[in-house]
Amino acid sequence: LLFGLNDSEMIMEIMNGAPANWTSILTPHLCTSVLQFQASIKFHEESLMRENRGFYRRYQAHKKRSSFPSSRRQVRAHLIGQSPNLPKPQFPRDDSNVSSGRTPEALGARPCKYCGSSKHWDNDCRHAKKGEKKLRVNKASVDEEDIAAQDAYEDLYY
Repeated sequence: LLFGLNDSEMIMEIMNGAPANWTSILTPHLCTSVLQFQASIKFHEESLMRENRGFYRRYQAHKKRSSFPSSRRQVRAHLIGQSPNLPKPQFPRDDSNVSSGRTPEALGARPCKYCGSSKHWDNDCRHAKKGEKKLRVNKASVDEEDIAAQDAYEDLYY
């Protein structure tokens, strides 16, 4: 396979197996022959080895972390504005009310907290005034995750 390649193809084949950051050090596009490329590698040998050591250490650390199941992080994926502490909707689903512009469904946001419809935002729900029984006070007792979820949801709406 290698003997049927011209010099530029050989250089590109070698670079395909090398770490990506070597391209900026070696500048293979400036090498016109394999011998010139080999001289460039020899000239930059220390830099390449130094770069490679950092990459190898990060790779080993990642490999070590991922080999222990207990050290793996749990990933939770929620819709924007979703929180595990969000209560179930108080009113029946009302998909007849559709927000103008982009809907929560289109933007990947959580459905309306009052009726559970993904066709309109909380503020556009006809149950919004009835559903607001209490003010949001005493934020010290609110979970940080809940506040972040509500802020993300409001950022999409406004």
